[in-house]
Amino acid sequence: MKIILLGLLAIYAARKSEVSFYMLPDDVDDSVQILVFTSFNGQDLVFYKENSHYRSSVEIQAEIFGRKRELLFGNYWTFDIVTATYQETRRPQWYQRFYVFKVKRADLYDIRCRLKDREGNILAYVEKKMKPPLRVSDPILIDSLALAEGQKRPSPRFTRSRTGIFYVRSMADSLPFRLELVSVKPLTSTRGYLKKGDNFVEMNFERINSGTYKIVLTAENEVREGQITLFSLPIDFTSTEFNQTMLILSYLVPSAELDSFSLYKKAPDSLRSYWERFWKRRDPTPESELNEFEQEFWNRVEFADENYSSHFRRGALSDRGLCYIVLGPPDEIERHPFDLELPAYEVWYYYGNNYKFVFMDLKGVGDYEIVDPPRYTFYEILKR
Repeated sequence: MKIILLGLLAIYAARKSEVSFYMLPDDVDDSVQILVFTSFNGQDLVFYKENSHYRSSVEIQAEIFGRKRELLFGNYWTFDIVTATYQETRRPQWYQRFYVFKVKRADLYDIRCRLKDREGNILAYVEKKMKPPLRVSDPILIDSLALAEGQKRPSPRFTRSRTGIFYVRSMADSLPFRLELVSVKPLTSTRGYLKKGDNFVEMNFERINSGTYKIVLTAENEVREGQITLFSLPIDFTSTEFNQTMLILSYLVPSAELDSFSLYKKAPDSLRSYWERFWKRRDPTPESELNEFEQEFWNRVEFADENYSSHFRRGALSDRGLCYIVLGPPDEIERHPFDLELPAYEVWYYYGNNYKFVFMDLKGVGDYEIVDPPRYTFYEILKR
């Protein structure tokens, strides 16, 4: 399990519901602009049936204190998520929201923000101390597709793009700057001059390994920082992780395509190129940057690892995990955790396919194995 947490799924599991704060200088000297950004997965929400649809809600709470613990700002925003069917509530759909407001300038801010579902459960939480900007804002990763349409919309800090576009607001013209991607030391950087107002700085992430890094903006003597999580799979796979991924994919794609991967194992550049072509062929919207098929695959893998793992088996390789990854969330689950005559078991129903699967914890360790239909029939169904 340690390999899983630190390797392959450490990158994908990094994309959790998030709340981020960014600070920007304001045109008025005695105030500062604050941008609150949140990204969350619909699978983390609790939905209730209302008439012919399903509804959930999310609340963002923000509090900003000064150095003497005085409250400078306090507010909350709520919004609803509505779906037409139950199946839609279980799909790994990501949502983003952001808000911009002003606060009185202070020499130090204590910022707290919570993202809650309608049950009051905390989906994401951030608490940090920040100094106000003087002449430049924090570097803010921007949605490149929205920018092409003239919109300055923040992007989640989790990205697989080879390049990133960062928004920087400057209060001075011809201000020299340096933007760096930093681990222990700078890995890549870009330099230039900021104009007064809006600036969009592009950074190349080519050949940067997967991981979480600092984004450091230096403009003369002022330093502003952000964070970004990159992934460039499959180059970062260990041999075990790579083989496990191929095993999972063997239930979804022709074996001939997977066999081709073995030809590139010792050639990272070729492997990267083939990996990208492999997913691109399955992209339902190739004209957009987002590959919905690939994203849903990894979201399902992550969900299986988080919910179906045991001491004996990784969740994505368990019977329930493979079923979830291949067929998606079931329409209904009957759970029988306590039975005097039988081990704990679950019954999964897929009404549209007329499937019924019974998984039983035969060893009593949380590893639910398929018992009905027979194992060979179950795997044949998944292979279809």
